[in-house]
Amino acid sequence: MSGRYGRRDALSAMRLLLIIHVYLVSLLFSGCASYQKSETTVDGAVSQADDGLYRALGGLEGIEGIADQFLFRLSGNDKIVHFWQNTNIERFRTQFVSHLCELSGGPCRYEGDSMADVHRGMDIRQSHFNSVAETLALAMEDQGIPTAAVNALLARLAPLHDAVRNQTDR
Repeated sequence: MSGRYGRRDALSAMRLLLIIHVYLVSLLFSGCASYQKSETTVDGAVSQADDGLYRALGGLEGIEGIADQFLFRLSGNDKIVHFWQNTNIERFRTQFVSHLCELSGGPCRYEGDSMADVHRGMDIRQSHFNSVAETLALAMEDQGIPTAAVNALLARLAPLHDAVRNQTDR
């Protein structure tokens, strides 16, 4: 059975790398300036100075739909749903929407805890991180978000990797 999970983890990692690769190639060939101005947030994520991605995601209403679809998909993902077992889902949704809104260049400001603090003691592995990224990508696809926008948002979330993974109870 562990061989099956190892293969699934490898496939998830390959899919994430493919998504990032497609995003980078699409930027190279599209010259999509509306996605290029950026600044780094406190957590190290990339926030945008303009709102091109925010608009491509459907604005606040679109981001709320993405969050709802993410939570729906998450509820059926046995690999990662346990991380949300003791979570106030309403608060999580509110903070998640604010975070995605800010990262996409929207008018929202994420005022929640740092990603390192939120994930401390959770022992999040690479396979878990990849599964969350894949679940988010699928939620965006379910909402009809263009592939370039899906990839752009994932690329802006990628710098959070180190803050999220393997945080200990320091």
